Amino acid sequence: MKKLTLTRTEQNEYRTIGELRNEFGSLICYTVELGWRNNKRNVSCIPNGEYIIRRHTSPRFGTCIKVFDKDGKSEVQGRAQILFHLGNFVNYQFNGVVRTDTDGCILPCPKIWNKTETSVRGAASSANEMTNLLQIVKNEDLRLIVRNKQADVQNEPVDSHIFLCPHCYKKIYTSKFAEA
Repeated sequence: MKKLTLTRTEQNEYRTIGELRNEFGSLICYTVELGWRNNKRNVSCIPNGEYIIRRHTSPRFGTCIKVFDKDGKSEVQGRAQILFHLGNFVNYQFNGVVRTDTDGCILPCPKIWNKTETSVRGAASSANEMTNLLQIVKNEDLRLIVRNKQADVQNEPVDSHIFLCPHCYKKIYTSKFAEA
């Protein structure tokens, strides 16, 4: 089964910014989500973990991608209808109006604009990223790993250089004091 990884690069209680990458580490798109609020329905992003994603037709968003628990059958624990769908704003204020395009779903976007401590705006259109993501998922289930970037950093040796193996794309650590 193919795997995608969503690495959350910035997160607080208001908004979350991430990078979605394929199994080879290539960037597919950036993501914006609600902040972490203990997995509360409609106000929080989903917890880090392993999930299954597949194409879905939503009455509200049309063709999109639905996130399931790792068994591939049940909803994300404590949640319902978690999707990747079109949208650009999380708690974004413009002319006195606060706009949020998600109730806990994941919004793919080509880049991040206008980021503050409490809000984020993705690029003006996420349609291309959603189309690309739908082409990757096609009609098959994919594994989705959701994690925080800080978890990666904590597991890496402090005095090392990191390289990717050209064959398996695993991280290779070498001492930065090793002789060339």
